[in-house]
Amino acid sequence: MKKIIILLFIFCPILGFFKATFFSDGKECHLHYSKSLAHFQVISYRNRSLSRFVSYDSCIVYKTTGMKTPLSISVDSGGFLEKKPVTKSMEFNDAIFVVDLKGAEAEKAIHQLESFMKLYPFIGEGGGLIGPNNNTFTSYMIRKLKLNRDLPSNSCGKDYIGPGINWMLNTTQGSFIGSIGGYLGVVASKEKFVFELVGLSLGYNWDQQILILPGFGDLNIADIILLLNSKI
Repeated sequence: MKKIIILLFIFCPILGFFKATFFSDGKECHLHYSKSLAHFQVISYRNRSLSRFVSYDSCIVYKTTGMKTPLSISVDSGGFLEKKPVTKSMEFNDAIFVVDLKGAEAEKAIHQLESFMKLYPFIGEGGGLIGPNNNTFTSYMIRKLKLNRDLPSNSCGKDYIGPGINWMLNTTQGSFIGSIGGYLGVVASKEKFVFELVGLSLGYNWDQQILILPGFGDLNIADIILLLNSKI
């Protein structure tokens, strides 16, 4: 069993590299917003760094009513909050809209976000792939805002909760997160169990029948069974 787990953590990131390189649609997402309507979005995407081959990056984008240019919020490499206007030159390759709120819901989330940003515990801490990083910040805000969403499984650093031995209960999603400095961790709930090693995730979601592979992402078992049945 140990050998199988080791092999998965070695070969799945390689498969993830080929997936991101050759099977990704590579399309850039261009954001369009109504001037008269508030928007709040959590976006996962592939950035330009080498980490894009095994991990999604993420940010929060919002626009209040009447605001002409939406703002993107993330953290820089040093762990400091970075708020900047969203321009046409910004690239959101292979974007996944994890959260997409409009109108009154968006206004409420934006108002709460401004308060919760002051509580982010890892300001000035840049931890690279395992965290704290953009995914750490975005996941923290998702939990604080009680949005009941999760970043893609191959979003390294999303479950980082601090140095040393730490654990927490995510009451919104009913899950348990345990971690040793982000190097080793587990995420458990009634829907899934995930083992994490240096930011990479291996697990299974029995509610959705999804196999979670390190550096590769989600593999839908039902789709594989349908594919095999169609070939027989």
